[in-house]
Amino acid sequence: MANLRFTAIKALDSTTIRARFNDQLSPLIGAGNVSIESNVPGVPDATVLKVDNLNGDILNITTSPLTPYSSYIVRFQSTEQVPFISINGQATLLEDGV
Repeated sequence: MANLRFTAIKALDSTTIRARFNDQLSPLIGAGNVSIESNVPGVPDATVLKVDNLNGDILNITTSPLTPYSSYIVRFQSTEQVPFISINGQATLLEDGV
């Protein structure tokens, strides 16, 4: 089984993050599969409001407003209901806590 990896990630504006992956993603992946944590003390974590699958390998992530000039950690994870996998199930996200 292959590893699913993101190949690019970019904040497009204060409420939109776009991530590209190395394979087509399951259409079931949603807001529960993404979390955004502040990397700066006193800056709140962002709430993931919506996740749209664009072109199969791109996720468009809509969030509560991000704080300007702050850094965040974006985590992609499986849930009990929705695994973070490719559309054909052959590639899975390596979830080792790192």
